[in-house]
Amino acid sequence: MRISARPAIRCIAAVAVLGAAAIIPSAAIADTTGCGNTVVRPLGSAGGGSAFTRAGSNTFAYTSTDVPKATADGSTVSSLITVSAAGKLRNIRVTIGQLTHPKDSELRLTLLSPDGTRIVLADGLGGNGANYTGTVFTLAAPSIVNGSAPFTGTFAPQGDFTRIFDKDMLGGWRLEVRDAAGGGTGTLSSWSLDVTRQQCGAHPTASATATPTPVTPGSSTTFDASASTGTNNAAITKYEWDLDGDGVYETDTGTTPTVSHSYPTRGVVAVGLRVTDSTTATDETVISLPVTQAPTASFTIAPSASPLSLTPVTLDATGSSDPDPGGSVVRYEWDLDGNGTYETDGGSNPVLNTQFTTSGQRDVHLRVTNDMGATAIVAIPVNVANQPPVASFAVQNPPAIVGAPTTLDAGASADPDGTIARYQWDLDNNGSYETDGATSKTIQYTFPASGTYTVGLKVTDNSGATSTFSKAFIATQAPVAQVGASTTEVRPNTPVTFDPAGSADPDVGGSVVLYEWDFDGDGTVDQTTTTPTPVTHSYGAIGTYNATLIVTDDKGAKGVKVIVINVVNKVPVGVLTVSPSPAKAGEQVQFDATGSFDPDGTVVHYEWDLDGNGTYETDTGATPRVSRSYPNRIRATVHVRVTDNDGATGVGQAALAVDAPLGTGANNGSGNGTDGKGGSKSAIFTASLLGKSIQKIKAALKSGVGVVCQVDRQATCAVEIRVLPKDVKRLHLAKGKKAKKSMRIASARAATKGSGSKALKLKLTKAAKKALKKTKKITLIVQGTATDPATGSKVTLKRAVQLRK
Repeated sequence: MRISARPAIRCIAAVAVLGAAAIIPSAAIADTTGCGNTVVRPLGSAGGGSAFTRAGSNTFAYTSTDVPKATADGSTVSSLITVSAAGKLRNIRVTIGQLTHPKDSELRLTLLSPDGTRIVLADGLGGNGANYTGTVFTLAAPSIVNGSAPFTGTFAPQGDFTRIFDKDMLGGWRLEVRDAAGGGTGTLSSWSLDVTRQQCGAHPTASATATPTPVTPGSSTTFDASASTGTNNAAITKYEWDLDGDGVYETDTGTTPTVSHSYPTRGVVAVGLRVTDSTTATDETVISLPVTQAPTASFTIAPSASPLSLTPVTLDATGSSDPDPGGSVVRYEWDLDGNGTYETDGGSNPVLNTQFTTSGQRDVHLRVTNDMGATAIVAIPVNVANQPPVASFAVQNPPAIVGAPTTLDAGASADPDGTIARYQWDLDNNGSYETDGATSKTIQYTFPASGTYTVGLKVTDNSGATSTFSKAFIATQAPVAQVGASTTEVRPNTPVTFDPAGSADPDVGGSVVLYEWDFDGDGTVDQTTTTPTPVTHSYGAIGTYNATLIVTDDKGAKGVKVIVINVVNKVPVGVLTVSPSPAKAGEQVQFDATGSFDPDGTVVHYEWDLDGNGTYETDTGATPRVSRSYPNRIRATVHVRVTDNDGATGVGQAALAVDAPLGTGANNGSGNGTDGKGGSKSAIFTASLLGKSIQKIKAALKSGVGVVCQVDRQATCAVEIRVLPKDVKRLHLAKGKKAKKSMRIASARAATKGSGSKALKLKLTKAAKKALKKTKKITLIVQGTATDPATGSKVTLKRAVQLRK
């Protein structure tokens, strides 16, 4: 929040709250008066002499006219005062002239502002005392909580007047008196309201201090207003004082800013100051002056002023007192560590049961406050005796292993009333703490041989007290783990036998008592035995696994052995024969893949590319044979794709040659058509795409994807590579709607001089190369057309090519 203030506008209210229970925190409140400022209101402060500033010549007094009104058990009575002055509220003062009731603790007094905000003035106070007589509620006063019936004098309310500051004061203000059921009734005879409104524009600033404060009854106090300023630094021409707090400025000191006055009886006086400058503008402030004798602070410590830390002690301040007639000590505060901060508030209880958490010399202070806000302080020196530390240590990750660094950890050591400042070690058990670990809780030591060792630890706390601890433990050699496997290369779901034979504990008389198996090396134990019995495990997926054996000996030491298992599936081999070869158009051609085989399983599935376009359009399931006829002459490489019982695939291929029937030319020429003279080419234009269906990604990135365009006459082949939509998205080749479509990543064109084949290399785009470097396998679609330039006939070309690492 931005805090701003105009130089000549008083927008800060300092409120003196002298009662122990009425300290209200400060807050920033938006100024809605049109001044354009944010005002900061310190809503309360401890001690006397603080002031609340109100704008001069802007205070309006109103008195109730609808009273007397009787109260009744279990009901609420209200009285209305209508404020006719417009403006934003700057300050308020409520006076209960006379409210009679036999038991004030049954009453709740509430002020309602015109906008409905409720401020509790007093609720359930006064005990068995009676009446409110001449009770003034304002900010600059001790809390009503610390008063007593009939509450004659000036008090701060239980509620917060600042909640209604800067709100419209024009309208109806109500005083509600709620009478709880209790058998007594009363009468509200009179009450009044003083409201001060905000004023904007330049005006003087009234400021006053009182010395001394609080003041002893009958002693003189000097009020000093020399810090007051005029409008735009104009001269102050008149200082007027309300020394008895009745709201009337009866004392005029002219241009003299100081005045002295004495008060014969205890109480709190709201002393007012009004200043007038040479522009005739005025401003007012109110300063609260407690008139009281200072209380006497006194306390005792039991059982003694030299207690042991962390042991119960009783601080008893019942000997404190207030010399004023009718006065009382209402608050006891304690500074237990002597740092000047009274961190323990005992409230109205003079006895504090506590303990000192740290050792050492300190002055314990007691501050007492009486019901007028006056304080007194007393201190007693206390020497808190130190508690010794507690030494303890353990071996990290036991047991200690011979020949390997062992960490001794003293983290369990502690000092109940301080800190441990030093750790010293006796590693050879000779009674001398020769190894100084300083402030480190841990130390490393390598034990040379198996056996039992006793190590000592001495700790020193921050007060110099020491404690020792010794512990005997065993150093042992780690057991040796050995693993044998029936095979290190295996097909999926095939059992592997692991044998821990040879695992042993080198310690004399030692033994391995636990065998833990982590077959896939993921850190989770999959099987446990207590004997060196061989175990079996099957791996469901292809991959490399770190089969791990962890052995534990009878001392708790562990040994580890890892063996690598490769789970593989050998690819099936496709073998394809074509018969007859060559065949005649219209003749049935037999395709036979019975020679296909799987080196480590069986072939279970056959798929066929019978036109050499890269698409396996014919699926015969487990049948290794298929046949078909071709109506036209064709030259192509046909394929069979075989799948084994583990899902791996292999491809076999063979050349397919189909010739036109003898003596049938496209133009009805004569001759047998075998020498190229007797008949012409078939009118049906045939073409196909050939080439390897599986190619290396590395080669494709370097030289491009290779295909072969085969035609039966002179033709032009134009092809392109497209990536399927799922791979466009996976490889991040496009975003948004474009990622849902296939994408071209290469193209090529070539012409043949006659029938035959033409090799094409399709070079990948930069974006495609970058994406394909990150993948292990992808299927690409090669598609395009072959065009006969003589007739314009076109044949669609299409095949799939798989790129692999």
